[in-house]
Amino acid sequence: MNLLFVVILGGWQIIALLAIVLLVLLALLLYVARKTVVTVPSMTLVLEKNTYDHSENVNVSGAVFSDVDKPAAGETVSLKLTDSSDTGFNVGSAQTGEDGKYVLSFNVPDDVAPGGVTVTAECEALGIEATATFTFAQHAQHPNVLGPIGPFITATLQYPMSPKVTTTPWASYLQT
Repeated sequence: MNLLFVVILGGWQIIALLAIVLLVLLALLLYVARKTVVTVPSMTLVLEKNTYDHSENVNVSGAVFSDVDKPAAGETVSLKLTDSSDTGFNVGSAQTGEDGKYVLSFNVPDDVAPGGVTVTAECEALGIEATATFTFAQHAQHPNVLGPIGPFITATLQYPMSPKVTTTPWASYLQT
């Protein structure tokens, strides 16, 4: 019976019938694709500096987007550090504002090994994360302070001027 159908239809009629079937399938595909929504969540992570020492706060900021150019308000962002010895440290979390932005400040934990440190910000609800790295100098000294020269003298460099030496009078230590 199928052979009879092909014989009755001519060559150009078969091509026209196939074209109609393809157009119906294409219309159905476009209808289904129009109903399918694809979201692309993303996030950013920005460090204030590239190097931190033990006495400094690490300031982190960023933004979370639930879709392209659509801020994710009220999302929790968790921060974790991974040091050069591959040890992980949870350092806190922050909530995103209406604009999707978050800010967090923390001190580097005492157990973090000196060297390269990776900061990972994660928004678990959206299944996304962002990373940034900095160098951790565990016992770096402030660049302007030379330190105590003696029990009563401290030297400080003041750029662009010359070094300044501060002395403490003996009398102030002798007073009770």
